[in-house]
Amino acid sequence: MSRGKRIFGKTLIIWGADDEITHVSSVEKFEKELRDCRTVILERCGHVPYFEQEMKTIDAYRDFLSSLPGQGKDR
Repeated sequence: MSRGKRIFGKTLIIWGADDEITHVSSVEKFEKELRDCRTVILERCGHVPYFEQEMKTIDAYRDFLSSLPGQGKDR
């Protein structure tokens, strides 16, 4: 069993479209390995989304967390 298949919780992937260290095409491998993931690809962003696109990264976290059971508007 691959390592990704051992992750059972919902997972958020945030990737920079202009990442020169780990190319954005690599996200497909993560998506195939993780059981339940959501991917956000940030335009005009490289390898460090939380630094390069801080507000868009925060928005992605908030959207993801509010989508989890027991979170968001129903709380």
